[in-house]
Amino acid sequence: MVFGRDGEKIVNWPELQFTNGRAKNTATHQRYKFVVRVLKNVENDLTAEGVIEALPSYFSECLIYNVPNPVFSNGDLDDAVRASLAEVYRQLDSATERQLMKEPNGVKMLFGSEQKWSEQHALDLILHGWRYLNYGG
Repeated sequence: MVFGRDGEKIVNWPELQFTNGRAKNTATHQRYKFVVRVLKNVENDLTAEGVIEALPSYFSECLIYNVPNPVFSNGDLDDAVRASLAEVYRQLDSATERQLMKEPNGVKMLFGSEQKWSEQHALDLILHGWRYLNYGG
């Protein structure tokens, strides 16, 4: 059992997160973890520059986990990053798809009142990340 700084119990499923993440990374020929690391680094840089507010690094993993495996496989690694960010944006832009996004444990929904982040945080990260990586305006 895990407890937050405020003493409240945190319900998570670390074994499922680990298993699901490993399976996705294998299925995407190690591109999943690569794209997650890129987005985490982008988030750190954007936060340091004051462009977005700081987010848990796990949030980047959550967003990229929702990218279907085939999206990672076309082109080179930069293409995988670009396609993944575009796919996350597409899902965020659809109320129906946004409500289906889950954490890497496959159990907990990505957005909701119990989360430390919001859909707006995700949009800010993806849109500013897109520009930061010089993918366009």
